[in-house]
Amino acid sequence: MPTVILVRGFDFLGSGRKFKFYLDGSLAAKVGRFDRIRVEVPPGTHEIQARLDWLRSSPLELQLQSGDVVTVEATAGARAAGFTAFFLKPRSAIDLLVTERQ
Repeated sequence: MPTVILVRGFDFLGSGRKFKFYLDGSLAAKVGRFDRIRVEVPPGTHEIQARLDWLRSSPLELQLQSGDVVTVEATAGARAAGFTAFFLKPRSAIDLLVTERQ
């Protein structure tokens, strides 16, 4: 079964609170700073999104096969604290990317 490792990257915005990671539209984990949470998923196509209050990442689509281990990291950097990201484009304020794939 594929495994997705969810990581909160190094950032300061909302650093005392946890990101919520959604997998295929359902809450999969709440991840605090420096946490790494492993989630097993069935093989196939999956969509991941990270959220912190009204701030969100763009959805990230993953194609996973049996035995895959993928690390996905979310960060809310300086761009997320800016006026545009915070108020005008909150649905793309969090960066979400694959940092490792085995």
